[in-house]
Amino acid sequence: MKKYLLFVGILLRLIVRFFTANIYGIFILFVSIYYISPYVNGVQPFKLNDLIVWFSEQSDTLQSLFLSSLVTVIGFIIAFQSATKNWKDQLVANIRVQASNDIDTIYTRINEIINSLKIYTDTNLKILSRIKSNADVNEIYSNIKFVLSQTEKFRSERQELSSLQSRAFQLYGRYSLILFATLNAFEQLEKINESVRKVAGKMWILLPTIDISNSDYLKHYLNYVDEEKYMDLSNQCGESYLYISAIAGNVRGKLTTNIAELNLIMLFNFIRRGKIFMDFWAEIKEFDKKHQTNKSFANNLNMALKDLRQKLKKL
Repeated sequence: MKKYLLFVGILLRLIVRFFTANIYGIFILFVSIYYISPYVNGVQPFKLNDLIVWFSEQSDTLQSLFLSSLVTVIGFIIAFQSATKNWKDQLVANIRVQASNDIDTIYTRINEIINSLKIYTDTNLKILSRIKSNADVNEIYSNIKFVLSQTEKFRSERQELSSLQSRAFQLYGRYSLILFATLNAFEQLEKINESVRKVAGKMWILLPTIDISNSDYLKHYLNYVDEEKYMDLSNQCGESYLYISAIAGNVRGKLTTNIAELNLIMLFNFIRRGKIFMDFWAEIKEFDKKHQTNKSFANNLNMALKDLRQKLKKL
């Protein structure tokens, strides 16, 4: 019920604002008053013919005064309306550009971190593969030594990604009006943040902290590195990196599309590279469908586990 009342309140406010703060709405309002006044107060206002007759009966001085006053008032209204509209359009454009820049700053850094996390996990997976294939011990030693030097960086970037998640959610409140006024922008940001959340949920893996000078360093290394979890994080980073790059760019494009309007050169480039854009976007759509499917599967799995726990408690 509250939802419908809120909707009705917003609708009424838009109607009142249109008829009181917009030149076209004010014109429609006065025309409506003109036609309904005989039914309201019983007074018939002048029609156009009556107004012309009345005006012609006035002296030349009054006619000149009326005409000059009318031109002045109409000119003032047009100038005021144009200036107000330009000011509002400029303000909205500035907010759109600022929102686009913040989205670019936050999600570009998020993607840099995701790419760095993937490089770290892939390096560890390659080391595991070399250990299984009995590769050269010196080569494995050098690779593990390199990974250990990058472990602290991984920890730092993991913490930074957690912080950037909070900044990403702050975009909702800061630019909510602009996002709601842009087609699918709010929903797409939600999907991006869901993709980031998936990476954040899988990045808390156990990191190798071993003494490389110990003769059993390989055994200790294998105790720390869980291949399944590292593979899961690597795959998620790869999927999220592509998805975040595409959708964040799409949102930024829609926010600034009113500023950089379509022209012939842009249209030519779209036509020339249309197949590339369509193929790339098809991949993103396919990933989105997969994401929704996995989400439904995860929800069903959670419900099944919940029922199983309840049954076990009864036993």
